[in-house]
Amino acid sequence: MVGVGGATLGGSGKTPLVVDIARRLSTAGVSAAVVGSSYRTRVGIARVVMPDDLPACVGDEAVMMRSALAPFGVPVIAGPARQPAVDLAASLARCVIVDGLLQTRPERLALSVLALDAAAPWGAGRCPPAGDLRAAPDVLLAACDCVLLGVDETSRPVRSVSEGRFDGRPALVWRRWLDRACSACGPPVQLSELTGRRAGLLTTVARPDRLQRQLAGAGIRIVEHRRFADHASPSALRTGPRPVGVDLWLTTAKCAPKFGPLFECVPVWVLQEQVAVPHALADRILEHAGARAALVRPPSGLGRAVVPHFGW
Repeated sequence: MVGVGGATLGGSGKTPLVVDIARRLSTAGVSAAVVGSSYRTRVGIARVVMPDDLPACVGDEAVMMRSALAPFGVPVIAGPARQPAVDLAASLARCVIVDGLLQTRPERLALSVLALDAAAPWGAGRCPPAGDLRAAPDVLLAACDCVLLGVDETSRPVRSVSEGRFDGRPALVWRRWLDRACSACGPPVQLSELTGRRAGLLTTVARPDRLQRQLAGAGIRIVEHRRFADHASPSALRTGPRPVGVDLWLTTAKCAPKFGPLFECVPVWVLQEQVAVPHALADRILEHAGARAALVRPPSGLGRAVVPHFGW
């Protein structure tokens, strides 16, 4: 079992990592199942997430992962508690990947990955209610087997990764970037085609600052930001008056099911984020799964390990 945990309440990129790892396993011929977070949901029993499930029932991250992984035949499991969800996933697949789980007791996970935002690895530096840090940094580092630092085009890493180490733990850098957006009315378009439009932003995530930074780096001017609470379900607000000065709304794949194709009579465009998980990590997970098949590499430049040294 592989666990992917984040250091902060949102913004670390753990869920995109889980999706990409599951895709790679499936492509390599390894059966995989993903256990999603059921935070603020009404799911009654552990079950496979279905196409018509709503975020309020199984979780917004679970709905997003199901949509992304359905073409690869990877089931996503939701449950009222993590253990029954893990049990069901283990009965369906050879390798189980758990979103939001960093470590288990009394036996440790086969592999534990700690996802960090390179620009702000420890968030506000404090735990709730004063900050957004899930636990003290030394506790998080002791629980993981390796650290993955996520960078994008606008990141300013606070610290370099020297010789494949970060605060004493094996470390790799992975890339994430926004390149396209799509609406319900047509095919995806490059973000550069939206630079002249007056865009609004809809978010139900804990730390939308990274998203705002990425959009600004892509030349997108946000004229209005509707910032709802993390995991909120503001669907009742869809039919309000048309906002002044907004041609379109932008939102993430995680937030999109809560808003639908229109929000306040304005089209909603869903941002498409690309990720590149280092080959060293993918190979290590394949090794854990007992796979001997060669990993199918993405096109040139994608999935390349930025830090070559990676010794467990």
